[in-house]
Amino acid sequence: MPRYNNDARVLEQFSDFKSISPATQLAVANMIEKGYFKGYNDGTIKAKKTITRAEAIVLLKRVFGRIITADLGNDAQNTTVNSNLTLAGRDITLKNLMIKGDLYISENAGKGTVTLDNVAVDGDIIVKANNAEYPILVNGCQYRGAIKLLYPATKDCFVDISSNGDKDSFGIGSPAPDFSLHNLKGEVVNLSDYKGKKIVLNYFATW
Repeated sequence: MPRYNNDARVLEQFSDFKSISPATQLAVANMIEKGYFKGYNDGTIKAKKTITRAEAIVLLKRVFGRIITADLGNDAQNTTVNSNLTLAGRDITLKNLMIKGDLYISENAGKGTVTLDNVAVDGDIIVKANNAEYPILVNGCQYRGAIKLLYPATKDCFVDISSNGDKDSFGIGSPAPDFSLHNLKGEVVNLSDYKGKKIVLNYFATW
């Protein structure tokens, strides 16, 4: 799966792409890159059109992919998921799993322990779960995209990581995972944009 980027030129394939609000063009472009939006057969995207119930269902299915609401035991091990994967249940363990899309760890999954053991993600790892009592345990997880944290920045990230030392894994001593933030101008910037440069990350909270 393609990762998020800062290029909205993919929208130019639609004859009516200029009808898309400039404030949302990048987000829509990323949805198209991910394969969530296909457009219409006449080559338009119809940005002003109200989405139908059937279209909404198809879109949600593409975004969330396979949804796991309970630990599947051996069924969630040594296999390949050919879509996005959403963890929506508590105390879920994934082992020796290949995900051909994004991995979404929902807020509900954070009400229990999430364990990722030797999991390869072809897209992004998107984390909504954030609970001090139930951490996300990661061992030897590989990913091609970025790690995106969706909970408020004033909260700590409760993730325990032990890396197997592979180049593409994230853990102590490995390269920092890429992530995206908005600058003071509202523009999206990625950590990878500053590769090779010295940067200072200033984290703060309001008490």
